[in-house]
Amino acid sequence: MIYGSLPSYTRQRQAELFNEENNNFDILIATDAVGMGMNLNIRRVVFSSFLKYDRYGQHQISASQVKQIAGRAGMRGSPYHHGLCTTLEDCDLQYLRHCLEKPLGDMQQMGLFPLYEHLNSFMNLAKEKLEFYNMLTRFKESSCMDDEYFMCDVEQFETVAFALRSISTGLSFKERFNFCMAPVNIKNRDVMRHLCIFAELYSKNLPITFSIELDTTSSIEDERDLMVLETYNQILTVYIWLSQQLDIQRFTQIKEAEMIISNINSSISNFLFKAVK
Repeated sequence: MIYGSLPSYTRQRQAELFNEENNNFDILIATDAVGMGMNLNIRRVVFSSFLKYDRYGQHQISASQVKQIAGRAGMRGSPYHHGLCTTLEDCDLQYLRHCLEKPLGDMQQMGLFPLYEHLNSFMNLAKEKLEFYNMLTRFKESSCMDDEYFMCDVEQFETVAFALRSISTGLSFKERFNFCMAPVNIKNRDVMRHLCIFAELYSKNLPITFSIELDTTSSIEDERDLMVLETYNQILTVYIWLSQQLDIQRFTQIKEAEMIISNINSSISNFLFKAVK
């Protein structure tokens, strides 16, 4: 089983189980996350639905996304020289055919995401001192691009910048930029809360710590337990990422974070293993 919020190590382990020969894992259940850079020995892809739910609501996945997922079947390097794809429901076959027959066409535009150097230069040119979030808003409003480019979605970057507005001192421009670039799930309140705590501690020149404890003697019983562990994994992943971008000496629980992540991966893998039995 593969889905977006599954920890990366567990996701890779699920792929390995599916790829291994002579075991009972012949079917892989996955979301559209299966189309993102994974080497899988797939002969046939069966679409159960073309509807996707995300922060924008419910919508139909695009033809390029359908092709990307369908293209997992019969990939180069797999044992299957020819891939197959179909749909679970007959009524979806027409859309599948439409997507596969639709030419990709030439890329008309290229997306650009503001780098630290761009924002720093803009800040230095500003006639007034701007708070980071306000500066980002001004940068977006002032940006001009020709028809060949567009600005990438900066919603996540903006959301973190807004959340850190209460920390007015103690963070340099580069440090604040790095916090905004953290791989954080902005839809998860607990993850966002911990990111703000990490930033607050860093701004006060205090050790960056967390208070996550994992009971290794208990197992996952239901979906709620699974979601808790996924949240812990996201928090600790952000913690380790920040330690690699900022002063690593300030992050005093790196080994503990790595150990807990390892235990989380084991617990989730065991849960998924039992779920398919």
